[in-house]
Amino acid sequence: MDRDYRQTMSEILMVKVLSDPQAREISYVWPMWCWYVELALLMHQKLTDLTKKQKAIEVNKRWWRKGDDRKLRIVQLALDEWDYEIRRAIADWNYRLSIAQADGL
Repeated sequence: MDRDYRQTMSEILMVKVLSDPQAREISYVWPMWCWYVELALLMHQKLTDLTKKQKAIEVNKRWWRKGDDRKLRIVQLALDEWDYEIRRAIADWNYRLSIAQADGL
């Protein structure tokens, strides 16, 4: 994936995560969430789940704990919601385009 594109995705997802009350309740520290955002994007891109050890390595931690799972779930939920919003917008756009083309016939 293009580096600029990935960075833009990370920044947008970070804004979405930090707007979540659950995330703000845990921590409002931007750098801490960056690791979990990058991990969620990696897992989403590869369509795979990682072991606890692999997750710990990705976020530069020695151990993967339940609190880390909670943070990752918050990020994954934000990513899933964003994915749904994008897919819904594309479907709506395609529908409007097909209507416009049908009217043009």
